[in-house]
Amino acid sequence: MKIKKVLLLGGTHGDEKLGIDLVKKIKQKPISFLDSIIVNYKATKKNKRYIETDINRTAGKKYPISFEEIRAGEIQKKFKKYNLIIDLHTSVTDGTFCGIVVDKIYKTQLEIIKYFGFNFVVIMPKEGALIAPSREKGIGFEISKDKIEKYSVDFLYNKLKNINNFKLNKKKKIKIFKYINSV
Repeated sequence: MKIKKVLLLGGTHGDEKLGIDLVKKIKQKPISFLDSIIVNYKATKKNKRYIETDINRTAGKKYPISFEEIRAGEIQKKFKKYNLIIDLHTSVTDGTFCGIVVDKIYKTQLEIIKYFGFNFVVIMPKEGALIAPSREKGIGFEISKDKIEKYSVDFLYNKLKNINNFKLNKKKKIKIFKYINSV
């Protein structure tokens, strides 16, 4: 499987350090086919989830007003030139480590989720996801703080660096969940 151009999104929420730290590492040690962005740089500087509105809940607004709504539009315009978009999140819920896709799961997404070692996929509705406009090539990773030892910056960096060298894993089974509603 050959992926020509990857975009890594870190800091979609400014208090989620794993993605921010991975973007910093990539800036120090670039990977030729990978670009990375701190999505919500204002919230990152203040170590807050967001400044005005949660960027995932406000992405795709027809008439953007808040900083996050405007920033989401800027980021989404960049998606066209990438074959894969990874939106990296840090969960506060212990034990969480899964891939997140929008509307349905595509074969390439499933194989990449397996490659990164996740056992679960959650299918989310298109409302409330920054990656929604590119749902066939966008994947969210949700990794809880208690799993960062396994899914460390170095681990994720090495997986990204070698993403074009992995073999399809037909034996690995993935549990797929569909988001219905918040409780």
